[in-house]
Amino acid sequence: MKQSSNWYFEVNDFLKDLSSIYNMPLIKVCGIMSALSPNNTFASNCRSLNNFLRTNGNCKVTCFNSQKEKAKQILFADDNITENEVKDILGKGLKTRSFFENLYRPETSQAVTVDLWAIRYAKNIGLLPQKGSLTVKRYKEVESYIQKESKKIGILPHQ
Repeated sequence: MKQSSNWYFEVNDFLKDLSSIYNMPLIKVCGIMSALSPNNTFASNCRSLNNFLRTNGNCKVTCFNSQKEKAKQILFADDNITENEVKDILGKGLKTRSFFENLYRPETSQAVTVDLWAIRYAKNIGLLPQKGSLTVKRYKEVESYIQKESKKIGILPHQ
């Protein structure tokens, strides 16, 4: 439990290092990582992020082209970009927006990144059906459940 509860804090430290190496605001690094994350393993996401930052977006990445374009929008945005502006660029994808928030503000984020692991957990406890897609309504149900349960035990939802 301890290892997983610290995951976003550790990733935030890694992203702070990249922010320093590439002389780029942390908010942009977190937004770009989130934009490049769909359909990607974490290790692949990290490699894509590093290559993307190193080449100013002129590289191949292991995600959809539309996501790469979102990452470029964040990259070339003003350095004073706000959280809401990053989320607007990321679009309506609940997972991508939550992932960004958890990466950027692990100390205060109340967001729930409903990823493959959260979906498996929700199916195991009967919160989600075994078959079918993750609709917005189902995403919100899982998010709400995790937020309530984390509050009961005194941890942040991403922990």
